Amino acid sequence: MKNYALLLVSDKPDVLSFLSEFKDVHFIPVIKKQYEYLYRDFEQVIIIPSFEEIALSLACIEQFVDEYIDGRVVAVIPTTEKSVLLAAHLSQHYSVRGNSVESATLFVDKYEMRTRAMSENIRCPAARLTSREALTRKEYPVFPFVLKKTKGSGSQGVALIHCEQDIDQALIKFGPPTKHERLLTETAIDIVEEYHSDAVIENGEIIFQANSEYIQPILKSPDAFRASINLRDQFRNHQLNELLPSVVAAFGAQNGILHMETLYDGKQLHFGEIALRPGGGGIADLVEELHGVNLWRELLRLSFNLPHMICHKNPISERHVAVALIRSTQKTKPDEQSADRLMAQENILQIKTFHDQEGNIHHSSPMNSYAQVLFEIPSKIDVKELVRNYVDIYLNNTAAQGISTPQ
Repeated sequence: MKNYALLLVSDKPDVLSFLSEFKDVHFIPVIKKQYEYLYRDFEQVIIIPSFEEIALSLACIEQFVDEYIDGRVVAVIPTTEKSVLLAAHLSQHYSVRGNSVESATLFVDKYEMRTRAMSENIRCPAARLTSREALTRKEYPVFPFVLKKTKGSGSQGVALIHCEQDIDQALIKFGPPTKHERLLTETAIDIVEEYHSDAVIENGEIIFQANSEYIQPILKSPDAFRASINLRDQFRNHQLNELLPSVVAAFGAQNGILHMETLYDGKQLHFGEIALRPGGGGIADLVEELHGVNLWRELLRLSFNLPHMICHKNPISERHVAVALIRSTQKTKPDEQSADRLMAQENILQIKTFHDQEGNIHHSSPMNSYAQVLFEIPSKIDVKELVRNYVDIYLNNTAAQGISTPQ
């Protein structure tokens, strides 16, 4: 009997690089129609209406499996935040390893996430539901506050609101309202520092956790880049290593890769958000460079219930390694030599650029053209300046001469 794994994907995630290691498994991508061209190399592909349309998508998948699969489903692998809840339903249906529907809901719905955290006395910003209509009626908290879509990946659908004009701009950025849209307002914390913890959880236990610091808090970062560096501070690492297990216990997570964001206001830590997926923006590469743990490979290993090879649960590296995601803007776009100019700089460990199916750099929108830069430096003191230099080199065609690198 053949073994099949349902791979819930959108664009091409890094996990595809490791599929060949599992030679006894037939992988079937589960995708929306718009991504079909990316998976022409697969013998079988399941097209679903949407990851959010659970009932319709379940029906499509179950019908496909019954009609076209001559074996059994042994794994369901969500690779995106939007696919986590559908994966939980599928794992339950096919009796394979995963997380419960109740637990998965807490990771994908930010209102449920916040409600559970507050009920478990986990310190976090106060939150309440709202709507576009309520905002139009000026029913909102005192400025400043944070406005969020309850369902959205990472920082997408999140805005810091200082005035009425910010509300209008945020709603335009969020796009047209969807059928089941819910909005959330949160107390704005004056964030001094922001951290992310990236972990592997197996049978409800954290077996690996690496902590890093965003070079600038996400809501204060410019559109052109986002960057983070490994966290070496022993005390802060200890605090984060205590916080994540309490969140895991409160949310009932069992198996998967976790990405938690934590806010620091200069006095104490506040739980921000948590996702049941590897962190984006090159974070997985940062973790692998520092600690030798590939989070995407671990996602596959967990799905097939294979033994892990992780040696240290809470490693702290003595190196200073950072990753920056440089994004194009409407006014600044890379050219064909942009990556080469970056690679010529000191301290660069790795550069990845996003290309379309013809091998060309995307120029169609601000989010479609980017470089992911992994680099090592002697000290974190000048890391912000260095990242800005990399942005200039990649986007603004700044000549490499005259740009100093911190020593």
